[in-house]
Amino acid sequence: MMVEFAELGEEALTVGDERFQQKCLARMDEYRRLGCTIVFVTHALGIARQICDRAAWLEEGRVRQVGPAAAVIDAYAAWQPAGPGPVAGGG
Repeated sequence: MMVEFAELGEEALTVGDERFQQKCLARMDEYRRLGCTIVFVTHALGIARQICDRAAWLEEGRVRQVGPAAAVIDAYAAWQPAGPGPVAGGG
């Protein structure tokens, strides 16, 4: 059976040590090579920039921007208010 869709939260990449993180990234690359769509849910902009081709910025349950990952991440980073605040979804 071929997996055509996978969802992954940033917790999978942030809870383990570096070896575990590399294993997760390698598995994601394997799925991408197989043509799978991966939905990666995160506030970790650096990781998203590294592994995503396209991104969607959601704000209060609505799509604010969709496009090339670098462009969406840059727009989000420019908008993001300074200082710590609540993280959507309790993450």
